[in-house]
Amino acid sequence: MLIKIRAVALRTVPHNDKASILTVWSAEKGRLALLLSAGNTAESRRRRALTMPMSLFEGVVNLRHDSNINRLHEIKAWSPDGFSADVSFHPIRSTVALFLSEVLNVVTREEDADPALWKLITETVPVIARGDSGVLANLPVSFLVRVAQVLGIAPDMERVKKGLYFDMVEGVFRNTLPTHNFALSAAETKLMLLMAHASHGYDKLGHIKLNRKERALFLEKAIQYFTLHHYPVNKLKSLEILRTVFD
Repeated sequence: MLIKIRAVALRTVPHNDKASILTVWSAEKGRLALLLSAGNTAESRRRRALTMPMSLFEGVVNLRHDSNINRLHEIKAWSPDGFSADVSFHPIRSTVALFLSEVLNVVTREEDADPALWKLITETVPVIARGDSGVLANLPVSFLVRVAQVLGIAPDMERVKKGLYFDMVEGVFRNTLPTHNFALSAAETKLMLLMAHASHGYDKLGHIKLNRKERALFLEKAIQYFTLHHYPVNKLKSLEILRTVFD
């Protein structure tokens, strides 16, 4: 059955000498594995350029119920506002894109469509292409905060006044530090709340002024939080590159 999809590219891995497997998250069908030509023709190069990490595209897919891999027949760039940009030659933008795509590849294990997640993706991709240095530096952490909200693992911000310390294991705020080591100090909790409020949309992201140490710490804690809640983003290949780029 031929269907039209809008999707974001997550990763591409070799399949054989003639094809690769492109993993995407689509608005219509959620997670899909697509067969992508690995040749060196002009059309193959065009398709690879359109499916770099966090690239949005629309295409026609032959959806088969007897196979987990579907053939991609047509593809062209797509964006919610008609603007698209190639960030592959920009080291900071491409690194951020790679990190976000790897995060999505870990957390999107379900195959069903998720409108809230798709909305977040379409809001995030333009920021990767257009955001200034301050926005790009804060985007990885902000994205993790927003993904946690979509996944349902974000803490209840309404209860923040009941505690100064954030217990990352239970996802609650406490008046005293828990006995385990997975908790945020009062200062770190304040920083988390600041980032969480700014992450409702990305328009205020550039106004959050963090030094390198604070940003690195917050990224480490956010990754630790996801890992504690069964999303092992601590093993992402792009993590060390991201740390280097913003060091």
